[in-house]
Amino acid sequence: MGAEYICQYLSDERIVCGGGTSKYGYCNWHVSKCHSKANYHQKKMDKMFRDGQTPEALEQALDKMLQQVKLSLKSCL
Repeated sequence: MGAEYICQYLSDERIVCGGGTSKYGYCNWHVSKCHSKANYHQKKMDKMFRDGQTPEALEQALDKMLQQVKLSLKSCL
């Protein structure tokens, strides 16, 4: 099976990969790389929700930390 298209993946240096591809618009290596990143972030979000770290809980924890910082700054004055 020959390559019908050219991989359009841009590196950090803005260089196009240029390898042959016939599916997804990327060569097999770059398709795997993109799928791995997406899978990693999905697993990370799943773990956060499983551990009870919802966005609301994280926001509340951040607000509590900010209040503590403000109180400590006031006590320094």
